[in-house]
Amino acid sequence: TALRTVTKLCTSCHGTPFYMAKQIDDDDWEFYFETKDKLQKLHKGNPEGLDAINGPLFKKRKKRLLKFFIDNSKYSGAVNGCDANFCGTVH
Repeated sequence: TALRTVTKLCTSCHGTPFYMAKQIDDDDWEFYFETKDKLQKLHKGNPEGLDAINGPLFKKRKKRLLKFFIDNSKYSGAVNGCDANFCGTVH
């Protein structure tokens, strides 16, 4: 699922999946995911992040991840108290 993938690939740098999704709105998520090499440019100073977004798991689930981020984005109206893996946010 997208939640597990985000948890596995992104949590170490970005915090919990729902917290990460809420940082920007749906238009921004679409922009970052659909603009060629935008995610790579954003992660260029972070080898762990680059490995994650260039890896096969991210590529295979990219559409699902984008849907998760849009469904839980800043103005989505979704209110999530816990993502079933990590309650609270640590940065």
